[in-house]
Amino acid sequence: MYNRLKVLYQLQLVDDQLDKLEELRGDLPNMVSSLENSINALKTEISEKRLLKRIS
Repeated sequence: MYNRLKVLYQLQLVDDQLDKLEELRGDLPNMVSSLENSINALKTEISEKRLLKRIS
């Protein structure tokens, strides 16, 4: 019985650490995705402007 309680306690500690990491992470994945989209849009705009410059 003692070993089960010990394992459950350790599991709870790990779960608490995961909760803290998720809290620290916050909205970071969405922010990264938004920045990647902005970068891709800017790259596309640059490519289009270079193409138009060559045509002119």
